[in-house]
Amino acid sequence: MLPVGELAALSCSVLWAACSLAFASAGRRVGASAVNQLRIYLALVALFALHSIVVGTLLPIGLSSRQLLVLALSGVAGLALGDYFLFRCMTVLGPRIGTLLMASSPVFTALLAWASFGEEILALGLLGMVVTLGGVVLVLVDRRAVEGWQSAPGERRAWAVAFGFVGAMGQSAGFLLTRYGMAAVGEEEITIPAFSVTLVRMAAAASTLTVISLVLGGFGPVRRALADRRAFTQIAIGSLFGPILGVWMSVVAVHHAKAGIAATLMSLAPVLMLPVGRIAYGSRPGALGVIGTLVAVGGAALLVMR
Repeated sequence: MLPVGELAALSCSVLWAACSLAFASAGRRVGASAVNQLRIYLALVALFALHSIVVGTLLPIGLSSRQLLVLALSGVAGLALGDYFLFRCMTVLGPRIGTLLMASSPVFTALLAWASFGEEILALGLLGMVVTLGGVVLVLVDRRAVEGWQSAPGERRAWAVAFGFVGAMGQSAGFLLTRYGMAAVGEEEITIPAFSVTLVRMAAAASTLTVISLVLGGFGPVRRALADRRAFTQIAIGSLFGPILGVWMSVVAVHHAKAGIAATLMSLAPVLMLPVGRIAYGSRPGALGVIGTLVAVGGAALLVMR
């Protein structure tokens, strides 16, 4: 019998790597804000259709007010804000470094869970944190880290690294809020289908970004992205691979594979970006870059398997 869960988890990493490349390339043309906003709108339309097919209703039903509020907040933290900073990072440093910085997300997840919910961080978790951050540092000191993507002043690169870590923290906050929102508290709360969770989060992110655009003066960046055929195609492809197919594969992986194995296989995008970056835009990381990527992913695996 084929290992369906493991294959789905590995497919998820492949899809996220392709998604990162598409979004980073589009971000260079039209900016991170337009990419983030337009891909959420496109994914939201697709998710409404998928929810109707898979769950049987256009909108999620039966959720308590607490669940709706917490899941909405998770969408704002992870999708609207976290992903925006990630795309800002990838626009400057490229998708290979961007996906690597996202490997630090389990570190922030563990720290936030400890600070918010009192979850213990045992020896294996501490080791995973040290290994992950050590691997990230090795990559960042590699002089060839951004070669083949675009040159940028040192100060701009430093800001991009900071944005990458902020994006990772946003993803961690979104993950913890999602977990809390899905947890049943009281008899009136129900188990929420994965597509319903994703739809609520995506709708909240879309609403937040729409309000921000209206406050800041309109949808100029989105209109420019729509007018740029190449950028729009890249955003559409990234939306298909990431928020739609990637989420679907992650659901299949969680249901058919052990949680630790699934999470580890789904965190391999930075490793997959090594050959992808070489083929797609000529990135040639030095030995430190390759070793650091492998070390960081190994540390993330220790954290998720703890």
